[in-house]
Amino acid sequence: MQTKETSSWKEKGDPAFDEIIKIYIDFIDMSHINVNSGYLCLDDDSLNFLKKEGYPSFHKKIKFDFEYNKKLTKDIIKLGASNDIEYILKFFTAKKFEQKKSYLFKMINALPNKESKEYYKTFFDFFETEEKLESYFNRRPERDRKRCEYDVGMNFLTLVNQVMYKGYWDTENDESIKRKRLDRLNLTKISLSEVFNTVSSITHKKSLDGLLEEAEKGNDESLFKAIQIDKTLFDLDWLRKRIRKVLCRGFKFF
Repeated sequence: MQTKETSSWKEKGDPAFDEIIKIYIDFIDMSHINVNSGYLCLDDDSLNFLKKEGYPSFHKKIKFDFEYNKKLTKDIIKLGASNDIEYILKFFTAKKFEQKKSYLFKMINALPNKESKEYYKTFFDFFETEEKLESYFNRRPERDRKRCEYDVGMNFLTLVNQVMYKGYWDTENDESIKRKRLDRLNLTKISLSEVFNTVSSITHKKSLDGLLEEAEKGNDESLFKAIQIDKTLFDLDWLRKRIRKVLCRGFKFF
């Protein structure tokens, strides 16, 4: 029974956020990552697949640019995603405020869940004009502004995810789409990256990507923490050089 003192999480965020969680769980399940044994490990089927592929590297930096993202968007649509994901790319590449505003609310209006749609319309009402947008941030003290920026970022992220995953379950029984969607190598790479980033965020309060970025800049502590999370990082050339450099001058492990 809900009381005045307690409120549903649906009043504080996207009411359809649990659908994103369901999709994420399905994504991990399709990737054959065992998270119930106490270890992050792939099942025998996935390991045999990687063996057949010659155990390719999981870590490769991709340089994102407009043409790459445009092609990626088209490819994702071909695999069964909604055409509405084009609004995401157009939002980020739009130069004028009115264009960004248009694509933001097109994303919102494209959502199938009525409650979710109303939530984002209410939350992003400050995006109605440039003046309201500026006032929304500038009227707050520094501490409140940081929290405000965090809330805006998180709500935009969940909105983008809702648009990206729109129609996800519609293709569940379509074998022709399912086979294309299950690009085993990319699926394994992406899902492992997601899981490791989550574990790192819980353990070290920073994502694995964040730790690697700091390690590349010479932070020995971040390097050690990253290796604790993902042992396949030894595959990276720059990391092996960093380790040799660290070992040559000594490393404080305890």
